[in-house]
Amino acid sequence: PLDLPVLMDPSGDGEGITEDPVETQSMVMDDSIQEEVTTNIITTGKVEVEPSSLPDTSSPTFTSDEPTLSPTIEPSVGPTVVSAAPIMTETPIIQKKPKTEQSNPKPPKEPTTSVTFTKGKITYRPGDLTVSMNGLLLSAGLTAQMIAKSGNPVMYSNGKTSDSDFHPAPDFGGVFPLENGGWIYASNSEVDKGKGGVGAITFGSQGQVIRYEKLLKGTSMNCGGGRTPWDTWISCEEVNNEGHVWEVDPTGKNKPRKTVLGGQGGRFESFSYDIRNKDYPRFYVTEDKFNGALRRFTPNPNEINWDNPSEMLYGEGTMEYLVLLPDKSVNATKGQGTFTWTKHLKVGRESAMELFPNVEGIDVSDGELFFVSKRLQEMTILNLDTSEYRTISTVRGLFDGKPDQIHRITHGDGLLFFTEEGGVDAGVHARDSQGRFYTILESPVWKDETTGLAFSPDKIHMYVAYQANGLLFDVTRTDGLAFDGRSINAKFHKMELNGGGNGGP
Repeated sequence: PLDLPVLMDPSGDGEGITEDPVETQSMVMDDSIQEEVTTNIITTGKVEVEPSSLPDTSSPTFTSDEPTLSPTIEPSVGPTVVSAAPIMTETPIIQKKPKTEQSNPKPPKEPTTSVTFTKGKITYRPGDLTVSMNGLLLSAGLTAQMIAKSGNPVMYSNGKTSDSDFHPAPDFGGVFPLENGGWIYASNSEVDKGKGGVGAITFGSQGQVIRYEKLLKGTSMNCGGGRTPWDTWISCEEVNNEGHVWEVDPTGKNKPRKTVLGGQGGRFESFSYDIRNKDYPRFYVTEDKFNGALRRFTPNPNEINWDNPSEMLYGEGTMEYLVLLPDKSVNATKGQGTFTWTKHLKVGRESAMELFPNVEGIDVSDGELFFVSKRLQEMTILNLDTSEYRTISTVRGLFDGKPDQIHRITHGDGLLFFTEEGGVDAGVHARDSQGRFYTILESPVWKDETTGLAFSPDKIHMYVAYQANGLLFDVTRTDGLAFDGRSINAKFHKMELNGGGNGGP
């Protein structure tokens, strides 16, 4: 028998506890609850990293044009840059200006449209926050356009505007390439009372804005999701017991449909998959509740048709729920054990409540499944081949103290990027393969959560949103070079410094 807690079932339906006493459907963030650092990790850039030193603020010696990263001093709790920036050019290093010397830029009234590239010389210096524009404080060598604002039409490159306003509370986003060289940026809208959904901006091959339209309407609290292997968008409703998991065609050619992944309803957050064996594809969904089970759906063999793969999400199959089995032997390492899957939702909820409450982001990479419990501030890593798991703390940031894991995801090449939720100077941050920390951009003007981090197919354009302000930015390098990399969908959470929040069960 499993060593799991017994839950009271007030409803008598055998489904276990279905309401989270500390959760609400409110769009308003509660500062007494922990800050969330929403993570959409991107590996980027071929860089040569000096492994042994922190930033040297003395006069540097340059030996080549290749960018050499030196990290900011590691923060004790959260991502706050406190020292000089990495060196990326052959010009003398510019120290980061103290924030007391920064004049807060006024929010621009209208989206900006111009981008200037200076090709032939590396100008990007991640962590050197010396560029102030459009309410952002950017690393040297970056520029940013505000391309959309909630409640306002989206301005096109030809001077016209969209028929509908940009959606409120932009959340998780993803990019889809088009055959003509352009791409589509899909973005969730996390508002309640049937006013959420998914919006999409279409870009031309040079990154120019061509069209905006609402792809999914009438849903609520569309928070996370993910891409399918066949390039459709999954959007999850985060509504207690009533949310569902939707498939959306980013081109708008096919109508959105409610998949079987959400079952009878729940408070769903994120989606991922494992299709290494296409005869047995697996689809995973997280549920952001204190007893939210992590579910795995396996289509029946007769439902698997890779010529029309979407239908796998609407047919019959097996729904199972994760159960962690900690190693309780005398010499066992804490946070390790094995795992299994059960067809009983109540058992899955019991395991989640005890060992991984309030799971948000999820992703699969190289046979490992990653997910984060914001309540326990832990990342759990499942080895899908050996059925073993381990957990690591996220108190000091995603993968803090685990450079081997970063090395495995990035193959030893580049940075992991993540966005954050929480208060002052929210922005985009990164770690390198040795676990060192950088701030790529932040804002003294725009507050709360940064979301929707995604890159264009050519990696020239970085998209990031400020959710509470309803703003979407297009960030590029002035040297015209790419943010080369890949993404992994996970979330990191940090606690308030005053000890408040819901970090425990």
